Amino acid sequence: MYTDTMLSPQVFATGREMLGAAFPKLTEDWFRVLLAQTVGAAFTNDRFTAAVNDLIRTCEYPEPTVARILDFDRKITLLDYIAMCEKWTLGLGKFYKMVRKADATHQPLWASIEDIERYRLPFVEQKDETPEASPTEDEPPAPLEIAERVRAEMQTLAMKARTRLSAEEFETNKRRAQEALERDK
Repeated sequence: MYTDTMLSPQVFATGREMLGAAFPKLTEDWFRVLLAQTVGAAFTNDRFTAAVNDLIRTCEYPEPTVARILDFDRKITLLDYIAMCEKWTLGLGKFYKMVRKADATHQPLWASIEDIERYRLPFVEQKDETPEASPTEDEPPAPLEIAERVRAEMQTLAMKARTRLSAEEFETNKRRAQEALERDK
């Protein structure tokens, strides 16, 4: 989740001041151990700052441990395209927002709105999808459109698996399902 730079001396000094003010009994040795451990654990500036703030807010006084800072990590579930399509088929897609667009090297990712709000994650603003607005040839279909197509295909496959229809009956039912979807839009 943390994509910023490695822990800098300035950020460590700021965190050290905050911890020293919140916990005046902490010794220089404690801070030396903290520095060595956070550098060894490849903490970034944002992760260290978040860990210090969390420790100050939630520590049971009188004294914190280095382990409380090292154990701090925000764990969020990121969904790839296929997992997001599954959420849409279950009717849960409205509870997620895109946090990274697709590009040449990355696939799009989604996170729950709850995690976005809790951790103040940046998310991708999506255009309002109206029935009149159709994508241009350069634009890929909206995730909702794709999810609807996947949902229709999954329903068709599930229907086929349940009923063991002949190929001709299957194609007829598939066409009817697609026509029904088109009418509902």
